[in-house]
Amino acid sequence: IRSSGREMTRVYTWFAALALALELPSAAGFTRPGVLPSARRAAAPRPSTVRASAFVPGESCTGERVVVVGATGYIGKAVVQESVRRGYPTTAVVRDVARASSEPKFAGASVAEADVCNRPSLTREGAPFAPGAVDVVVSCLASRSGTKKDSWAIDYQATLNCLEAAREAGARHFVLL
Repeated sequence: IRSSGREMTRVYTWFAALALALELPSAAGFTRPGVLPSARRAAAPRPSTVRASAFVPGESCTGERVVVVGATGYIGKAVVQESVRRGYPTTAVVRDVARASSEPKFAGASVAEADVCNRPSLTREGAPFAPGAVDVVVSCLASRSGTKKDSWAIDYQATLNCLEAAREAGARHFVLL
């Protein structure tokens, strides 16, 4: 698979954001775009005392429940896919579950329907931000048209709705991409 420098920067940014969100000690190690953390780790000798089940920053799942808002966008789909690949219980928040259920990048993730512009839909019983249901929120929200009205509604108000709902739900981290 070929990737441009811009795509590598996006991957690097996501890794760094997730590492910081999950308070991984390796977050400071993500310093150069285009250099994947596995390449640096492979060069460094690992201590022989590390057990197979030991935590490896950036590779091991620590069990945080991840909710991705803006999951149907280009970056959102990649974030959901990577989060699932790493083993995190992941929920993709979408506007229409019927359309999103056929998305192959959501395989392994639960899909929840909610309107990020309507805060009560985020916090009702069984919603993605029900109390105690989330540890980390990754917001990939972006206005589709770029107009002033749409930017205000999505880039500001919807993000604020998700942030406040995440706080009420007890989320420990909110990552804004």
